[in-house]
Amino acid sequence: ADRIIVGDRVAVTRIDEKTGIIEKIFPRKNQLLRPVIANVDQVVIVMAIKNPDLNLYLADRFLLQAETQHLDVLVCLNKCDLAAPKEVKAAARHFEAAGYRVLATEAVHNVGQRRLRALLAGRISVVAGPS
Repeated sequence: ADRIIVGDRVAVTRIDEKTGIIEKIFPRKNQLLRPVIANVDQVVIVMAIKNPDLNLYLADRFLLQAETQHLDVLVCLNKCDLAAPKEVKAAARHFEAAGYRVLATEAVHNVGQRRLRALLAGRISVVAGPS
């Protein structure tokens, strides 16, 4: 590694309580370019179902970047309270048919948030989406 980036695993020699020297950067298992981050376990792609409408082209761009790095992907369909249940199910089936894990969420009634926390626990995740 020529420069340290977020996610790098390093060996540090402690000088005092607030200061240390990075002695070694360990090999990266992967690296994303946008955002610049290393050693990611999974990518969480957050896409709204409505407001704005689901943009499959943009989702595919995020999925392609994750696939090129061989990363696990979780597609998080957000704002599900704004769409008809059949629309949410159709969107979920679209991604599931391609082999991706899908979680439907919405903040108003905390739908899916406990499951999302469980899927994030103990993993280094990068969150990607249109905003």
